[in-house]
Amino acid sequence: MRRFVLDTNIISAVLRRDEAVRERLADEALQGSQLFLCPVVYYEVLRGLRHRDAEGQERRFAALVRGLDWEELWRDDWARAAALWAEAASRGRRYDHDADVLIAAYALNRDATVVTDNTRDFEPLGVAVDNWRAED
Repeated sequence: MRRFVLDTNIISAVLRRDEAVRERLADEALQGSQLFLCPVVYYEVLRGLRHRDAEGQERRFAALVRGLDWEELWRDDWARAAALWAEAASRGRRYDHDADVLIAAYALNRDATVVTDNTRDFEPLGVAVDNWRAED
């Protein structure tokens, strides 16, 4: 079974009705892929919607969330994120915001691919990435 963790920008694309991303999401669901919503992504999306008073998108987000797998962050996720951050810093790569590092650790601990159009921030962390918004 394929496993995916959806990044914030991919959830946003779904909410903006990006047809290519929505079709890929539906295809993966039909194929039985496991689709995770990381709690960090949930927070990032929800705070943005509430900041903009985007009630319609918030309702669509609530409906979308019901169809995604949810697992809380484990202690191992936090420990792996700390190790990823420290390793990146030792190579001269600084992550000023911890969200991407936490999402990467969450995906790595679940043997999942991060679906994002921000591949350059995730690839150095050693996590598999897939960009559903990329032009073929």
